[in-house]
Amino acid sequence: MITILDKNKSKRLPEFDIAKGIAILCVILGHLGISSINRVVFMFHMPLFFLISGYFLSTTDSFEQFKIKKFKQCIIPYMATCAAICIASVPVSMYFHQDAGRNFR
Repeated sequence: MITILDKNKSKRLPEFDIAKGIAILCVILGHLGISSINRVVFMFHMPLFFLISGYFLSTTDSFEQFKIKKFKQCIIPYMATCAAICIASVPVSMYFHQDAGRNFR
């Protein structure tokens, strides 16, 4: 028996899941700080993410709608996170007896 949710569920492409997994592992390896690994990993892991995300880019929206959608998805959470970090850094600085203003320079 197929329910409505099963019928409308999008199908995942395992090739892209594997590619994303490899790219994620490369990011982890790159953050280990081993220069010989970094030389190899940094050559392709970010371009791989860009290629994968470009493959799934939808072109049904106009450019104006695309900008608004991406602003809501990216910039607003970024600004909220920055504000939360700024607000949280003051009590943390006070707790550790540090100058709170040095975090904002």
